[in-house]
Amino acid sequence: MMESVSSFAIDLMAIPIYFQHLIWASFSNTFRPLPEEVNPMNAGMRKVYQGMGDAFSPPEILFTQRDFIYAKHLGLPLDF
Repeated sequence: MMESVSSFAIDLMAIPIYFQHLIWASFSNTFRPLPEEVNPMNAGMRKVYQGMGDAFSPPEILFTQRDFIYAKHLGLPLDF
């Protein structure tokens, strides 16, 4: 099963980037914020966002995609 998930992730990364990918990458931080080292934020906000992610847990592959989009297209670390 893990091998098929990995190959799916690679296939997913090969598709062109569309605005939906960028929207998901940004929105997904309300479910599971990127790590503190690349996405500094108030500890209270991080806790609220993580709580929403605990209540509704999207498939892990979507966060893999999000991390790839930030690393390859949007840039890390985030700077506000």
